[in-house]
Amino acid sequence: MHPRILLLSLTGFFVSTSIFMIAPMFSVYAYEYVGASAVEVGVISAAAFLTALFIRIPFSVGLKTEYFHVALIGGLAANSIALAGYGFSENIPTLLFFRVIHGAAVALDYTLMLTLSSMIAPGQTDTTSSIESYSTSLALGLVMGPALGSLLLTFMDLRALMFVSSAIGLGAVLSGILFARSIHGFWYGLQVGRIRIRDVARLLRSRRVMAPAATYFSFTLAYGAFIAYIPLRAKIDLMITDQDITTLFSTYYLIVFLARLFIGRLRKRFGSVKLLYSALTMASLGLITSSLAPTYPLLVAGFMMTGVSHGLIFPITASVAARTTPPDLRNLGNAAYLTSFDVGNIIGPSVTSLLVGFAPISLSVALMAASPLLGMLTVPVIRRLGIP
Repeated sequence: MHPRILLLSLTGFFVSTSIFMIAPMFSVYAYEYVGASAVEVGVISAAAFLTALFIRIPFSVGLKTEYFHVALIGGLAANSIALAGYGFSENIPTLLFFRVIHGAAVALDYTLMLTLSSMIAPGQTDTTSSIESYSTSLALGLVMGPALGSLLLTFMDLRALMFVSSAIGLGAVLSGILFARSIHGFWYGLQVGRIRIRDVARLLRSRRVMAPAATYFSFTLAYGAFIAYIPLRAKIDLMITDQDITTLFSTYYLIVFLARLFIGRLRKRFGSVKLLYSALTMASLGLITSSLAPTYPLLVAGFMMTGVSHGLIFPITASVAARTTPPDLRNLGNAAYLTSFDVGNIIGPSVTSLLVGFAPISLSVALMAASPLLGMLTVPVIRRLGIP
């Protein structure tokens, strides 16, 4: 692996680990340590996605290519500050303030890291492999974060865990600085002027970005419902303990990591289009199985199928968006693409919550399984883009 790609992947790993160390327990922390009500917990949690939704594209429009690495370091520092801010928060306004900062930092960091991973491959010839390496490092952080958090919680409380996650975030700042030094002077021929409004309009109308974004959005709608309601369904309907639910999600993220670890081989054997059809099918089956499973083993099977789909869909669609977007518009294209994740994680749980008002949780979540199947309608557009 090229040193630039290795350093960026290491940065992504530290960021992902720091965030997902506390993500599974953030709502509990807000409720038990800061005194938020159940309704306020939902508002505070959603504030990060709403912030990300509104800043991704404006940041991308105003930021010149040669300052990407500088902005990345600033975003990494903001991530660490926000995590420490959670630990210092004693009231709801303070926690909400740092949640907004965290949403902005995550939006900036993930957009820039995805863009940079598509631009730093040696000779600009191996974009797909670079993105796969980066996405695998994120998945490894998904596994390590919750596992490390569970271990640390055996001898410290949640407030202390926030400070530990902030310290890991500082590791991302350090590796980010080393990465920035490794690409000093690398931007030959890639510097561009300020993006014009008509560039934004042209890109947002382009199937090169909108097709992979729509495909990813179809998954994130289902994922948003899955992450919000399947734990509750497992606890109420199957009477599964908190520890078993935590174990399920650790297994889920491990499956995501393994899928991304082997995606290069799978892509060469089957091609991106066939993998997308398979992943979307597994997402739908996984959601149906986990929402309607009458037993714990079937619930595990549902988690595994959803995890495989999660592991495959992001790197494939992200690679499509990066490879088909001109370098001077790539960060804007990635911002538009990643906005689909923000919107999906806002709309998915919201739609499911409306359905829960009229039907059981199990049936409400199962109905959201239609979303990945509808996402198949955009795959032929991706095929016509010439993606192997």
